[in-house]
Amino acid sequence: MIRTQSITSQVVEISSPSKSFMIHGLQRDEGAVEILSPDQEGAVRKAIERARSHTTIVLSPGTYIEDAPIVIAKPGIFLCSADGAELSGGSEHGACICASYRSNQPLFRIESEDVTISNLAIEVDFSTSEDERARSCILIDHSSNARIEGCSITTNAGKAIEITGKSKPTIIDSVIKDCMIGVYVHGHSAPTVTRNTISACKASCLRVAEEASG
Repeated sequence: MIRTQSITSQVVEISSPSKSFMIHGLQRDEGAVEILSPDQEGAVRKAIERARSHTTIVLSPGTYIEDAPIVIAKPGIFLCSADGAELSGGSEHGACICASYRSNQPLFRIESEDVTISNLAIEVDFSTSEDERARSCILIDHSSNARIEGCSITTNAGKAIEITGKSKPTIIDSVIKDCMIGVYVHGHSAPTVTRNTISACKASCLRVAEEASG
């Protein structure tokens, strides 16, 4: 066990195929696995900041309060709930990431390749923002091929997912609701958006900007 600023987590190193495991139907056989508990505000952000490339961060059940933007700029980061993770002790579920802050930045900014956010509830309160329409829960940028899968994303305003740059992400099997725009596509991006439920959006569920050329 390691303790970092009162955040309790367990780290398991995967160094050979014999130590690989299945999580949400995908085999992880590279990097480290960190099992995180919601012991302090900013637990997810701090775990991602200290993680190396190809780290799997598994969130134990509970509510994770985030007070600042989370930037994922390292390749191979896999962020998920414990539900569906075949780890010792069995499978659990119920991880939710909640954020409420006055910031120009999205809660998640994904800038690297092979990043996955899976099976998480994400709730963002933009009510204190100066321009609610300009905010995004998740921003996927650069050439990222990120995968958002099996998530529930809720926000009182702004965009649930914004896709830009030359990114080619996949948004699949997720529920998006109660926002200004569900999925906003612009720039040179070319996303795959399939098998999602997008509802109760004030402006539009899916918006593709006129200048989008992906």
